[in-house]
Amino acid sequence: KHAVLSREREVRSKLVDHIDSLAKRAMAASAAPGGEAMLSFVREQYPAIRAEAEALRAKSISIPFMDVPLDDIPFEARVKTENLRRDAVIGR
Repeated sequence: KHAVLSREREVRSKLVDHIDSLAKRAMAASAAPGGEAMLSFVREQYPAIRAEAEALRAKSISIPFMDVPLDDIPFEARVKTENLRRDAVIGR
């Protein structure tokens, strides 16, 4: 189980990294000053960025949901999670 969860975590981490990279590229390209630069961005870079974003969205949807039984979570992690929940309720 640990190997499967590790692999799934790696897949999700790579997906997040790709999304962050795409967002940075889009922000950098769209931040260019002037109307001509924006027109160039829309004509040249936007279609590729949009296609990549659609591919990443499709990939994120296709990743299976991981359901981990409570018995598989170490006791210490369960106690820590319960304490965090209790503190969050008290903080409200």
